[in-house]
Amino acid sequence: MLIYLFVLQIFVGGLDPNVTDDVLRQLFSAYGELVHVKIPVGKRCGFVQFANRSAISVNLKGVPSVFHLDHHF
Repeated sequence: MLIYLFVLQIFVGGLDPNVTDDVLRQLFSAYGELVHVKIPVGKRCGFVQFANRSAISVNLKGVPSVFHLDHHF
């Protein structure tokens, strides 16, 4: 039996309370096709799900670990 685990979702923590699903979608869509973006209500974290694994393993290698958003929410 072979079992493959393809991680297609990343966790994004420490979000400003004013960041929305749309802001995360806009930010991470530059790194690949997105399937789902969700910030749970009342949480300062979110989840970004990509359409395929290559977006995570290849495109996100150059993503800084900290983003400073120059965006008015």
